[in-house]
Amino acid sequence: SLRMPLGEGITGWSALTGEPLLVDDAGLHPLALEVPGTPTLDESMLVVPMRRDQTVLGVLTLSKIGLKQYSAEHLRVLRIFADQAATAIANAQLYESERQRVNKLRELDQLRKDFVSTVTHELRTPLTGILGFTETLLNFWDRLSPERQKDMVYKIQSSTARLNRLVHDLLVVSRVEAGSLS
Repeated sequence: SLRMPLGEGITGWSALTGEPLLVDDAGLHPLALEVPGTPTLDESMLVVPMRRDQTVLGVLTLSKIGLKQYSAEHLRVLRIFADQAATAIANAQLYESERQRVNKLRELDQLRKDFVSTVTHELRTPLTGILGFTETLLNFWDRLSPERQKDMVYKIQSSTARLNRLVHDLLVVSRVEAGSLS
């Protein structure tokens, strides 16, 4: 639970250098720091960095009252454990990174679906008008007054212009996404 700054004290040195330490007497060790408010004890320590590739993810520190409480075999076992812990931490970090990436892709996919739905609706609106007025003109041309015929042709022209603007806007969006237009 005690956090040591990188490079300070025995644990901080191990974190900085990535080197494990077997300390027979922590009080006499040249890297030892005095922690105010704590009694000076005869204490032994094992300090092992948890490394993944060239990165130190943390440091495992064991301490025990008494001098020379740990052996080289203890250090070897703790190094194995630290390697396994570092692998587990790195895997958890990779998993979290992938989980975030998947969530981002899901959000983008939903935005794409919403966009396609909106575009489909926006394109169908003028198309419906064009088709409706065209069918009316074809089926009832003789029964419509010239003013009504002209009005429907203007509405077809207006809907076609709107549809043309929408298609143009979609092409602009497509070029921006492709990087060919800033």
